[in-house]
Amino acid sequence: MTWRIDQPVRVGAGVFAAIVEVRIDVRGVRHAVLGHGEKRPILYLLVRGDAVSGMDVQGKSVTRAEIERRFPTAIEQLGALLGEAR
Repeated sequence: MTWRIDQPVRVGAGVFAAIVEVRIDVRGVRHAVLGHGEKRPILYLLVRGDAVSGMDVQGKSVTRAEIERRFPTAIEQLGALLGEAR
């Protein structure tokens, strides 16, 4: 699985972002190239102050520790997108 963090959005004092799965399929057919891409959310992130939490697509709360276990660099990447250390 290839994942990335979508561009975060600031709402009031909070920041929201999503970890998304990215799939790209490219094939050569005769003299043409056909491609298909998709992305789907895996986990939603919420940042308030120094606290980071998440919610999966079924609505289950996910702790920072679980986010770091499942997506080891996600919080660091989110901080980089926000221009902050996390």
